[in-house]
Order: sequence, then structure tokens, then C-alpha cells
Amino acid sequence: MKGLGTSEKAWERMREVMECSPCNS
Repeated sequence: MKGLGTSEKAWERMREVMECSPCNS
């Protein structure tokens, strides 16, 4: 995936939220 200007930690968090879309909604 892309990881140029995005923090790895922030990206991991975003991925977790995307995987748990219904969970976060």
C-alpha cells in the first residue's frame, strides 16, 4: 500500500477502521 506522506501508525489505524467499517459506524 502507499506509505509516503502518511504515518505508518496513522495508516494502521485507518486500516483498522476501514476493516471495521460497520463497527465504527
